[in-house]
Amino acid sequence: MVNTPATAEVNRPPQSPKPGRHRSRTATPILLVILNLAVFHPVRDFEFLSFDDDDYVIANCDVQGGINGDGIIWAFSSTAHANWHPLIWMSLMLDIELFGTGAAAFHLTNLRIHTANSIRCMAQRLRCRAVCHPSVTC
Repeated sequence: MVNTPATAEVNRPPQSPKPGRHRSRTATPILLVILNLAVFHPVRDFEFLSFDDDDYVIANCDVQGGINGDGIIWAFSSTAHANWHPLIWMSLMLDIELFGTGAAAFHLTNLRIHTANSIRCMAQRLRCRAVCHPSVTC
């Protein structure tokens, strides 16, 4: 078989990823964690706010009771504050159960969720980029 440019392209062995790409995939999530912690870690010293924290946490006896059978039934049946959001209620109950009633635990839980979502969004961006531009190796 004659080695023409077209057949040479087909017969060429696969190329390894560009140097540094693997490190970038590992370093980016680590950098996101560090940046989120650096910027938002002071929330551990913040207090509850007067917007809706009273209604959702401080004065809410169902949430203050922590995770239990009655609390879960209440979370799925309640439309308190004109919303039906059982996962939020159960998340707040779990925070009470695990960390007590201090505001720092609630704020740090939000920081963990925010950090995880930052990493998830970055991973989704890389997946979309690979689908839209298959020639680009992320």
